[in-house]
Amino acid sequence: MNKKTFFFIFSLLFFLPLRPALAETITIAADPYCPYLCTPGEKPGYMVEIAQAILEANGHGLNYIQMPWARALSEARNGNIEGVIGTDEAETPGFLFPVAFGEGADHFYGRKGEKWKYKGIKSLKSIRLGVIKDWSYGDAIDAYVAKNIGTDAVQVVTSEHGLAQNIKKLLSERIDVMIGPDKVFKYTVEEMKDTMDSFEDTGVLWSTYGVYMAFSPAPANLEKSKAYVDVINKGLPVLRDSGKLETIMNKYGLSDWK
Repeated sequence: MNKKTFFFIFSLLFFLPLRPALAETITIAADPYCPYLCTPGEKPGYMVEIAQAILEANGHGLNYIQMPWARALSEARNGNIEGVIGTDEAETPGFLFPVAFGEGADHFYGRKGEKWKYKGIKSLKSIRLGVIKDWSYGDAIDAYVAKNIGTDAVQVVTSEHGLAQNIKKLLSERIDVMIGPDKVFKYTVEEMKDTMDSFEDTGVLWSTYGVYMAFSPAPANLEKSKAYVDVINKGLPVLRDSGKLETIMNKYGLSDWK
C-alpha cells in the first residue's frame, strides 16, 4: 500500500461519524400515568414513545422503568438514573427541562350528582378528599394534605395505580372527592370499563400546565443532561414535521397539543 492510499483510508476512518461510539442508553423512571406513561412494553405511553423516537434517531437507546414516584425523583436527583418523565416544573425544581411533551389539567371529581364544588382550601373541610402519596398538588393543597393526613378528611393511597385505587374508593363511597389529571382520569375510567357518566367534575385545581421529561441535576450528570435537553429540543419539531408525532398520539386516542 503506498503512502497516498494509506493516508486516504486513515482520513476516512478519522472522519467517520462518532455517534455509534458515543451512543448511550438513557434510563428514565416514573410511576403509572396513562396515557402519558403506561406499562413498559408495546404500549408504554405516548411520552415514552416520543422520547424513544427522538433519542433513537440520535443514536441513543431508552430504558423506561416504573417505580414509586418519590424513589424515581431521588434516583434521578442523585444521578443514579438520567431522569424522570411525566413531571412539571414545580414538582422537580433544579432538574433540566427540554420542551414540554404535552399539557395537563388537574380537576376534582366526585360521584355523579355530587353538589360540592371546589372554592378554595376552606371548601375542602366539608368533604373526604382522596390523594396519592408523593404526588404534588401545589403548595396550598400539599399543606392541607400534610396538616390533615391520617384523618378521615384526607385519605392517601400509594402512587402505584393510585388513581384507580381512588376511583374505586370514590365509587364505594369511602371518599367524597378525589383529585386527578383530566386525561389520566378519563383513560383510567375507560380502562376500568366504566364511563365518565358515573362521575361529576367538581372543580378545577390547575387549568393547564406543561408535562415534561426532566433530566438529572446531579453534578456528575450535568453536562450529559444539557446534551439530552438539546437533543430533545431539536428532535421534537423534526418528529412533528415527519408526521410520526401524530401517529404516536393517535395510538392513544389523542391529538397533537400544538
